[in-house]
Amino acid sequence: MRLAVVIPMYNEEVGARRCLERVQSATADFNNPVSLIAVDDGSSDSTVKVLRELLADGRHFELVEGGRNRGYGGALRLGALRAQELGADWVLFIDSDLTNPPEQIPAFIAAVAPGVNFVKASRYGKGGDTGDVPFKRVLVSRVGNLVARVLMGIPHSDLTNGFRAFELRTYLDLPLTENGFGVILEEMYYARVSGLRGASIPGHLTNRSTDLRPTSFRYSWKQIWQYLRWPLRTAAMRPRLFLRR
Repeated sequence: MRLAVVIPMYNEEVGARRCLERVQSATADFNNPVSLIAVDDGSSDSTVKVLRELLADGRHFELVEGGRNRGYGGALRLGALRAQELGADWVLFIDSDLTNPPEQIPAFIAAVAPGVNFVKASRYGKGGDTGDVPFKRVLVSRVGNLVARVLMGIPHSDLTNGFRAFELRTYLDLPLTENGFGVILEEMYYARVSGLRGASIPGHLTNRSTDLRPTSFRYSWKQIWQYLRWPLRTAAMRPRLFLRR
């Protein structure tokens, strides 16, 4: 199994080095080499400069420069295409702020089995936790996940977590269009209507470090709609999915 780890970065000059070092450390003992791909999503700070300096210092990773800010979903697709060029079989997405621990990457590999197309880390299943994340954010996330699970009919306890891995060929076949964080639920929509099989591992989430810039994610009405429209679309499709069986 050839794995590529894709890390989208936007204005992460402070944490870029730390992130790459931890991911490389977490994957250093794998039997097969891991392709590490940092995707700069049109950063306006010194993120690209830091990444180029790391390459010059001998750090082994791929740097994809998007040129302009394409958004989270757009950065993921750029990284996945580069993973394909590198011959990867699976692609794993992890945020650059280390709120999801890279040390969990081996658990994703262990969860891959014949017939499994994707693996999601679950903060709300057995063994998962949300650490020091503020209660309000956790509450909104839990309610959102409950609504999504009911509407989509997917048994995973954490549909909105961005820490996940996909069979690369399958991922690139998904006709994804979302450029924002809504792509996470768009993936689940196409997984549901395509009959893909998923697996879960316990997920751990921590709060973003105070030395990093504040997160660009906001629970605005626009963001909520970007998430909610995919469960609603799935719910509308479910009668046809049932008849297709």
